[in-house]
Amino acid sequence: MNDAELARRCIDGDPAAWGELVRGNLDLVHRAVGRVLGAAGADVEDVLQTLFLKLMEQDCRRLRSFQGRSKLSTWLVSVARREALDHLERKGRGAAPGGPHFRFDPAGDPAATLAAALESKRVQAALERLPARDSLLLQLVCVDGASYEEAARLLAAPLNSISPWLGRAKERLKALLCTDAGASSL
Repeated sequence: MNDAELARRCIDGDPAAWGELVRGNLDLVHRAVGRVLGAAGADVEDVLQTLFLKLMEQDCRRLRSFQGRSKLSTWLVSVARREALDHLERKGRGAAPGGPHFRFDPAGDPAATLAAALESKRVQAALERLPARDSLLLQLVCVDGASYEEAARLLAAPLNSISPWLGRAKERLKALLCTDAGASSL
């Protein structure tokens, strides 16, 4: 069954379709929420429960917004990230951890590997200090490769606002990185 048909069957109240939607995407969505929250456990479970409840409530209003322009799993991950950011805002934590993560390359040059690891940690720390919207936008566009149209849809924002928001988010990130670099060289 294709994504549009699965979504339609869920909207129609088919329990087997809901089971397939949850089972087929739970691990992926769980990882995405964990990356945003930067933690495991109760917060991640709370966000997942809220996410799936919101997909069903009000006659599946949120699920009805899936238009099939992307894979259902991609759409679910984006909705889950937004829900995780909303959770952070409700809890007053501010910026969302996550962002690009360093991956060890055993065949690479050890000195370059160490430098890349340190840079990745520095960038991740700076991303955590950005406002949640900036962090999410940078994640969506720069890491996940979302188009401006997808980012606008996922952030429920006008398309013409994405480019200026992204530019400002990059400038804020650059300023944080430059400030951190200056402070570490003292």
